[in-house]
Amino acid sequence: MEIEELVAYEGPFLEDGSYEPVSDAAAIMLRNTGSRGISFCMVAVEMESRTLYFAVTWLPAGERALVLEHDGQVYTREAIAECRVVGIRWEEFESAPLQVTQLGEKELTVTNQSGQTLENSCLRHKLYVSQGDYYLGGFSFCTYLPILQPGESCRIRPENYGAETAKIVAKLKK
Repeated sequence: MEIEELVAYEGPFLEDGSYEPVSDAAAIMLRNTGSRGISFCMVAVEMESRTLYFAVTWLPAGERALVLEHDGQVYTREAIAECRVVGIRWEEFESAPLQVTQLGEKELTVTNQSGQTLENSCLRHKLYVSQGDYYLGGFSFCTYLPILQPGESCRIRPENYGAETAKIVAKLKK
């Protein structure tokens, strides 16, 4: 993990799903410099007078995300004393043999490409900013799929998904 910068963020507060407007919230641009995807990571940034916590989920290898401070603490120009990873979990991002096809702005077709019935599969997606080539927010969304027989397809409309504003980051089977 690499923290590229600590910045002030203005916009909807994403980390708790409230989307309440915030201004000057602390945020970090976090890059997964590893060769594996990270399903969860918590980073602590020790400042002179406080500690900021940043949590990111389902960040693919080599990608970066603008992650808001977990509690929405305000950005200041305080000196950083230390940055540390509090916890990290690596996970396989492609455990389900699913083909995903974009149908329209908000609709996808998902096809079971295996020879087995798939139960309890999930697609994970994150908000994405194409102009800056980064994910927005530490969280990810999960869309659970119905039971899919071999070769069977279904249409889905994932929550908060848009062809221009989000990317599928993981195809999982439980």
